Amino acid sequence: MILLVWVLFAGAQTVVSQQPSWINRLPRVSKYKMYYYRVTCGEARTYEEAYEKAFATAVHESKSKQSGVSVEINPQISDINNSNNASAEPTYVRILMNKVCEYVEPCVTSMNIRLYVLWQVAKYSNVDPGFDEFHRCQ
Repeated sequence: MILLVWVLFAGAQTVVSQQPSWINRLPRVSKYKMYYYRVTCGEARTYEEAYEKAFATAVHESKSKQSGVSVEINPQISDINNSNNASAEPTYVRILMNKVCEYVEPCVTSMNIRLYVLWQVAKYSNVDPGFDEFHRCQ
């Protein structure tokens, strides 16, 4: 039993050490640039499902940062119906994002995969962010 735990722990350590540095440390960007970096993660059984989760997280977090409003990824319908201040009208926010890198790893505790995505996100939606090329994905 102890050996099995050690093997799983050693396997987890190996996976972490192979991750690209941008997962835990965002690339530097000049304060004069009109964009910033963001890493999101999606976990699911398939690549497509994991990508959808990572993309949805990037959109919601970026929308929240641009508008200064807290955004929930999965709002409850009952919350909308019970609130006097809620609006059923859709709100459109333009978010300029560029997918730069991605990294896929198996989850140690399940049959899922974990997908990390590095994005360049525009600070403002009405200004060309001038995204730079990024060549350090590994």
